[in-house]
Amino acid sequence: MRLFNRKKWVFLAAGIALCLSCAGTKPKPSEQSGDDVTEAVTDDLPEEEFEPDDTPDAWCYVRSANSHLQSEDKNIYSAIQDASEAIRLDPDGYAAATAYVLRARAHSDENNHYQTIHDASEAIRLSPDGINAPVAYILRAEARLNKNIKEDGDVDLVIEDCDSAIQLDARHVRPSTEAAYFLRSVAHSRKKNYDQAVADSDTAIQMNIRLAFDSCCGRYLSRAEAHFGKKNYDLAIEDASAEIQKFPDGDNVWDARRLRAKAYSEKGDYNRAVKELSEAIQMNPNDAGLYNSRAWTYAHYMKKNFDRAIEDADRAIELDPNSGTYYDTRGWAYFGKGDYDSAERDFSKALQLDPSVEESKEGMEKVREARAAKKTAKPGK
Repeated sequence: MRLFNRKKWVFLAAGIALCLSCAGTKPKPSEQSGDDVTEAVTDDLPEEEFEPDDTPDAWCYVRSANSHLQSEDKNIYSAIQDASEAIRLDPDGYAAATAYVLRARAHSDENNHYQTIHDASEAIRLSPDGINAPVAYILRAEARLNKNIKEDGDVDLVIEDCDSAIQLDARHVRPSTEAAYFLRSVAHSRKKNYDQAVADSDTAIQMNIRLAFDSCCGRYLSRAEAHFGKKNYDLAIEDASAEIQKFPDGDNVWDARRLRAKAYSEKGDYNRAVKELSEAIQMNPNDAGLYNSRAWTYAHYMKKNFDRAIEDADRAIELDPNSGTYYDTRGWAYFGKGDYDSAERDFSKALQLDPSVEESKEGMEKVREARAAKKTAKPGK
């Protein structure tokens, strides 16, 4: 969607239910490691015993990596180093599987999506149905979403990962299961399967309530986007407003404001849309996406106010010169003014930065058509 500039979905279940031990044996699936596990929900897990483990040193490094991730000042570098050492000591064992999950968590925090996918995949390969497998599937699904996937096949892989996490956690209501429903709702929205997206968002929100987790940041926004896709603009505004009200300091509040403004525009309430974006810009003057959203609204809805649109697009590009979308927005404003040379430059720059910007491909074609029409026009016309 043009008005969105999400850098990263807030993921609230990373590292849930990691079973750790350095006592020299692999942990029972029903055991937690006290302070080493954050927000673990392991009720009713099977009492399966593991064979004795002869790699206690590996488990000590696993436990140390987890401590680095759970500490208040979170030491990502040390967590990666300790997890890597655990993998070296026990490359094909359960300790390595757990270490890969921890290392995937660390890489996720660093937005290193490709390495997150690699480590989560290794964890799944070593322990496809272990207690930590649902977290590995979720981390891999989240990374696939966050690396700005373009192909439906990639989105299908996200859905498959979420399905696997849900199936493994089928008998439980826990944060990891909730996160799988949430991420699956995002994936279904990208595939325009809006009914399923709404259903999954409903489930995620209800699970949060049952868990008394009160951490469904992004969940209402996900459902709002699905409602918007279904053209249920009033419901989209309602859920976007819930996201803003419940999480006023959350990472998704600006996306919620953008969506609410876009829904107002679709309802024909353009003044309300611009007012929404202007208030958001006052509170967050360095958000390039907000300027881009207002520029698009000015150019396409507000009496074709192309000069104001160009001014806002200039600011968006100044804040983030590597976004093809912002050049595309300015290109259309220049096109509306009849400045075809400037429009062509911006469309070309947009495609140079991001070849997938379909609107700029259309813009280049429109420029060619406009020039051809101008050449064939009779004098005085």
